[in-house]
Amino acid sequence: MTGARPDDRRTGRRDREHAEMLAKLARVAGSAPVVETVAVGCAMAGTTGHAWVGAAQGAFGFAEVLAAHAGVAAAGAAWLWTVARRARDMRLPWLLVGAATFVGPFGASGSVLCALLYAWFRRSTTSFEEWYAALFPEQQAEGARTLFQEIVSDARDDEVAARSIASFTDILAFGTFEQKQALLALIATYFRPAFAPALKSALGHPEPAIRVQAATAVAQIEQRFLRRSLDLDAELARRPRDFPLVFAAARHYDDYAFTGLLDHDRQAENQRRALKLYNDAIALSPNDGRLELGMGRLLVRMGEYRTAADLLASAANGGRLKPAGAVWYLECLFRLGAFDRLREAAARVVPLLEGDKSADPRLREAARLWLPA
Repeated sequence: MTGARPDDRRTGRRDREHAEMLAKLARVAGSAPVVETVAVGCAMAGTTGHAWVGAAQGAFGFAEVLAAHAGVAAAGAAWLWTVARRARDMRLPWLLVGAATFVGPFGASGSVLCALLYAWFRRSTTSFEEWYAALFPEQQAEGARTLFQEIVSDARDDEVAARSIASFTDILAFGTFEQKQALLALIATYFRPAFAPALKSALGHPEPAIRVQAATAVAQIEQRFLRRSLDLDAELARRPRDFPLVFAAARHYDDYAFTGLLDHDRQAENQRRALKLYNDAIALSPNDGRLELGMGRLLVRMGEYRTAADLLASAANGGRLKPAGAVWYLECLFRLGAFDRLREAAARVVPLLEGDKSADPRLREAARLWLPA
């Protein structure tokens, strides 16, 4: 008996969260109790208006008018409470009770007018559900997953994948409105750091709806990372010497820093956090090449080329580094200007890359450029 794939479980959880959010927002932006508000508003306006007119004619004393006004305000507050208990839209009721309490019959009359205008103009407006569906078009899970594999699959043709990712900005610049919406929905669902330039480009798009969708996509991506960060921190507090957990946390903060969506300070903060966790993980498992590769790659991104070169050279000499990971060592030597050592290392790395079928062809081509003449 086979279980559900992790992608399917995550998709199902996202669908449930999406449905719950829609239901909650629809209640907030849903149908207001217009008829009820108009009826209560007319009663409040009539009662308070009669009291103030009677006071002006000498039929009621000032204390009696104040008592009537306070009674109307209390009755309005009680009605407001019943509206809240029924989970109805509270905007018009709040407006009515607040205006009638502080402005009297003029406030109640104005609120009734607002309710009537709201009912009139609502006939030609777009509902919340329709607006949200237009902003974030629904996609079939299998169709979206297939499209994602066609765009960024690293198991077949990496050059085609690279061109496809680069074409994201072309779609944002020249595609139709629906294509841009579909692209941003895809990026939000299957985010990778390579998508960050396209997402940043969408934040400055001339169409307001695209900018809003891009900003929401960024918020969703950061929310996912933040939620995962809180979960990992809570687990680390309970199990600080659990190697798989420490390694997973280091990779998470490393990936978060490399999203390309953070400002300089937040990126540096996450890099420091990832570096500390990599060190903690290496202390727990000193001979794990994955740790040395992750830490070396992070040091390269932080500009610590000499430290990264020493770490990666030690891992490569000890046979703990895969051929594809050794390319980061070549990157360090290039950044340090150690071209003689770079050529010597390339002569050792290129044969290993050519024998590794899983290695990116672009890595082999880049390493070949530094082979000794």
